[in-house]
Amino acid sequence: MKYTTNQVAQIWKTPWGKQKRVKIAASESVDVTRFHISGYVYIIYHGDNKPVKGWVLRSSLSQTEITTLPPPVIITPNDMFRVPETGDWYRLLHDWEWGRRRVGGKPMPETVPTTKQQFAPLDKSWQYFWFELLELSAPEMTEDEIMIAWASLTHDKRAFTDRHAVQNGFADYVLNQNLSAKPIAIKELSCASNIVRAIRRERKCIVVECFDGSYPAPNASDVWNNSPDKIHWATEISTIEYRKRWASGKFPQLNGRGVPFPLLTMTGITRFSLNRVVRIPNGQLYSPYAVSK
Repeated sequence: MKYTTNQVAQIWKTPWGKQKRVKIAASESVDVTRFHISGYVYIIYHGDNKPVKGWVLRSSLSQTEITTLPPPVIITPNDMFRVPETGDWYRLLHDWEWGRRRVGGKPMPETVPTTKQQFAPLDKSWQYFWFELLELSAPEMTEDEIMIAWASLTHDKRAFTDRHAVQNGFADYVLNQNLSAKPIAIKELSCASNIVRAIRRERKCIVVECFDGSYPAPNASDVWNNSPDKIHWATEISTIEYRKRWASGKFPQLNGRGVPFPLLTMTGITRFSLNRVVRIPNGQLYSPYAVSK
């Protein structure tokens, strides 16, 4: 989205380290991304030389153009996965598949809650496991860029760490903040169109396997290469219709790459309501991203 500076604005490398880059004069046009942290937004400034990327205070910008239509969902071969040949697998339904119709003016996380929605603390091993999944998904991004993506993804105002984020005083070992406190925690939920393996079916729910946070995290590369079905992908749904259809796309943190996260509890199992899942055949191809029919 296009914004203009309403005053002289300083661009910083990061919102926490505050290393100065350049200043922008008032009335300059900038591209504002969807990353924002604690009053700062990530922008791209096309000056006289090469583009400058960085963080500026949100209060220093005025909106000049609003993009109302969500972008079309682009599904690449990297976004297609195959259900394992063994096991009883279910796909988590998109909002439009179970009857929810969101309204509003911006995309929102298409989360699918478990029946309990508890929180699992992310010790150092689990924080770096998640961080390494982000690196594996977007190998072309620099470590600084992945750090920015991590800070945005685990922010209190996102989908995963409600009231258990670094902004609430919890320890973030990746960002090296609040280290004497309890670690940040991830909410017990997933996002639409991920798949889960059922251990058993109960009257109103299925009991499924997930990562067990009571043990140290496994090696991220091993999971990525050998057990991709255990990795879940963050999806967001457009809250207005796109050509009379609903779009479920990727979280924006990895610049067009899928954003992975762990489905994690402290017991290694969780439950999803039967009205939020559908059985998916073994061996079938699927994608977390879709447009309604």
